[in-house]
Amino acid sequence: MGVKWMLRWRPAPGISVGIADEELLIQTFESFNVRKAQDPVLKAQCQFFKQVPQTTPHGSEVEGKTMMKDMWVVNFNEAPETSYLLNRRSHKVMECENAVMSIVEKKMDYKNRNTVRFEGKCFSKGDFQVRLASLTQTITGVSGQQVNLGYVVEVEYSPLLNMEVARPIMEEFIAMLTHHIPRRAVQVPSGKSALPDTTLVGSLEPVHPHYEKYYGLPNTYSWQHAAVLYAEIAVASLNAT
Repeated sequence: MGVKWMLRWRPAPGISVGIADEELLIQTFESFNVRKAQDPVLKAQCQFFKQVPQTTPHGSEVEGKTMMKDMWVVNFNEAPETSYLLNRRSHKVMECENAVMSIVEKKMDYKNRNTVRFEGKCFSKGDFQVRLASLTQTITGVSGQQVNLGYVVEVEYSPLLNMEVARPIMEEFIAMLTHHIPRRAVQVPSGKSALPDTTLVGSLEPVHPHYEKYYGLPNTYSWQHAAVLYAEIAVASLNAT
């Protein structure tokens, strides 16, 4: 495992998110010589749980059993036996076995309100692992109802776990990657220009969580950092819809 950054794909104004975006991003990778890897497909999910309020016979709400009245639970296919629980408001994150999560859900009256799934393909270029994932939201209580939230690109630099040392390397790689995003022709009014104008078909925007606010995170990059990153992406994608 190395330092991970996540980039949200934002189509150009007036363009809706669709399967064409995946094709454009793969075209971007190929132009930058980022090749399809033999690694397993990317799979992860972020579930939003909220504690069910308890009430007295008079209808007033009873104080909850825990300070974490709502939380995100993040799971990765690369860490199948582990769940990561975090509360974004209080900046708490913890690692636990999946069995513990089952107890929390059943004994402490937590209900799943929202699920965001990440699924996609893996690519590589040198020491960089690049993963392209689609995001879908499963609406709780509506059978089979899913919403496409768009696409994200995860960039991982395998040799380093120190985030500050990796930062300039990641920034340079991402700058070169985004330089290969395709452009499209734009109609220019007659007489304005002798040459056709072009514009990017979209942009890749980094999401930088405030890791320093989370108490107890290791000094070097870890799965707990990745859980915070994925939860931030899930929230940003939900807020953008």
